[in-house]
Amino acid sequence: SVDLVAAYLQGKFVDGEVVYTRLPPGAVEYDADGSPRLARVDKPIYGIQQAGRRLQRMLFAWLTSQGFAALDDSDSCVFTRKHASGELITVGVYVDNLQIVHSARLDADGRGPAGCAYNAFMDALSSEWDITDEGPMEDLLGIEIDYLPDGSMKLHQTTYIRKLVERFCPDGYAKDASTKLPNSSTFLVSVADALSLPAGSHPELLKPLQERIGCLMYAATSTRPDIAFTVQYLCRCLQRPSPALVRETDHIFAYLARHIAPPA
Repeated sequence: SVDLVAAYLQGKFVDGEVVYTRLPPGAVEYDADGSPRLARVDKPIYGIQQAGRRLQRMLFAWLTSQGFAALDDSDSCVFTRKHASGELITVGVYVDNLQIVHSARLDADGRGPAGCAYNAFMDALSSEWDITDEGPMEDLLGIEIDYLPDGSMKLHQTTYIRKLVERFCPDGYAKDASTKLPNSSTFLVSVADALSLPAGSHPELLKPLQERIGCLMYAATSTRPDIAFTVQYLCRCLQRPSPALVRETDHIFAYLARHIAPPA
């Protein structure tokens, strides 16, 4: 995992682009006509709308110049490069972070074998950009990574799910033996009943239900396919909340409390 230091300040405006800003309160200057002066912004800074885009354009162009190709057919923010030696480097870009997947075996100092492509790439990256090498990636967007003895990696959201349980799960409900499954025996009936309700039947439940389902969707689509069936059915009812559906979300959170880690 590599972090771009003060990332938005590392971008550049495109040719012909000019940005002006008012002077800050307390430091206003006036011209001979009494009009307040403006300041010209010479490079991207935090707070202007296009700062992120300018960084992206520069970074993507640089990766391309290094021989990387974007996965245009699946994710244009992922770049990969394969070397004649068979060494493979893949770089995922998320705002100001780079997640680098590589085939080189690194030593305790984070360096690969002498002459390897990984070392050359990291040297070029650090010479062109102001970066912090954060070492082996431990988490990304709430998804945690465990490195297992056999060389594989386990992705999970234990910390995220604990926070959900603390926020939504009723006291004591997590120990209910009925939560061996992520939905109750009457789940589909509750969904059908909710869909038959007139719009606006329970306006006080609209936001609470949507908050719960939104939180559950991230877990279901990231590392917890065991709740995906239940969550996708609940998504059909985002505009038709009911007390029964709120209880069903309680049931999912209680299930997650009993099964913090995903099934093997």
